[in-house]
Amino acid sequence: MEAAEEAGEDQYWIYTGEAEVPFDATHVRVSDDVTVLRFRTFQRRERLVAVELNEGLVEVGPLAFNDCTSLESVRIPSSVRTSVPVLSVNVPSSITWRFRRGAALRLS
Repeated sequence: MEAAEEAGEDQYWIYTGEAEVPFDATHVRVSDDVTVLRFRTFQRRERLVAVELNEGLVEVGPLAFNDCTSLESVRIPSSVRTSVPVLSVNVPSSITWRFRRGAALRLS
């Protein structure tokens, strides 16, 4: 079972774009009203295992997942049209990038 499927609904921290993601968050779901993830949104969230990006998200900022050393799964919606690098050092090579048909994202 994948990390995103193992977490219960109450274990997800909802990212609204207003507050920073807590450093102890393990599962994050991006709120439906967020259209842009800023520069280094999830940087150094070393416990972060899974991220669900919302349909309607258009841009993932540079280095959004920098130093997320426990990251296992990122769901990327078809609405993403980013062309900037979103990864950097200390990101596991075993991440499952789950793209929805039509997503356009450059990972490095």
